[in-house]
Amino acid sequence: MRKLSFGFGFVILAIAAVIFLMSVYTVKQWEQALVLRFGDPVRMVNAVNGENDAGLKFKTPFMERVIIFDKRNLELDMEPEQILASDQERLLVDAFIRYRITDVRQFYQTLHNRTRGESQMKRIMDSTLRDVL
Repeated sequence: MRKLSFGFGFVILAIAAVIFLMSVYTVKQWEQALVLRFGDPVRMVNAVNGENDAGLKFKTPFMERVIIFDKRNLELDMEPEQILASDQERLLVDAFIRYRITDVRQFYQTLHNRTRGESQMKRIMDSTLRDVL
């Protein structure tokens, strides 16, 4: 009987440890987080225009998911590309974009992730360069 209660106690302790580890996450000073509850955004942590509250945070396991975004200035470097200018001269154009995610909730609802955002910015940049030149 004593052996059974020790084993049962160990299982309960292991389950409690797993649930605790699933409910803890860390937001670094240069990061911002968006907490989703069942897929819907509920709160932002350490947002650009909000209070600086980086550190160890808690979420509800199984119900909430955390997506981390970079808070710093980000760079998107485009490959050098030949563009035909309006005077029919070929130009080799190299361009880059610097941007910052200021509203994590809007960024997530519109683009979902950084990769999708960068591909959309590349399309806009390519179109704009062709219009200008």
